[in-house]
Amino acid sequence: MMTSAFGEIRLAEPADIGQLDTLSSMRFEAWWLDEATVHVAELHGAIVGYVATTDDFFGRPFIASLFVGDLYRRRGAGSALVTVATTERDGERVFTSTNRSNTSMQRLLHRLDWRPCGIVDGIDEGDPELFYYYDPD
Repeated sequence: MMTSAFGEIRLAEPADIGQLDTLSSMRFEAWWLDEATVHVAELHGAIVGYVATTDDFFGRPFIASLFVGDLYRRRGAGSALVTVATTERDGERVFTSTNRSNTSMQRLLHRLDWRPCGIVDGIDEGDPELFYYYDPD
């Protein structure tokens, strides 16, 4: 467990799935616990967000999902989760993507010194996917 400016950040456990499912209207992908590294942000014992990082983006680390509950956005949880996802990669370049319409995520990535590296059309019609990377060097 790590303490951040936001609160506690720790690895997710199977017992967390119930809380993770209640964070949003989208169901938490439980298979991520086996296929990815999932960290959760906890505040006063409640899970308020998570980040799932895989190694399946051309063999490189990729933040596949970042989610913070509505009540805890813009309070540091997203920054803490992205930071732990990058610092645990021993100096590796880490990638992620977001839709052009997700300006909150774009601002977060910009604030944390991520660099844009490409655009893919056709995944979500009319809302291109923007790709970013973080280079710790």
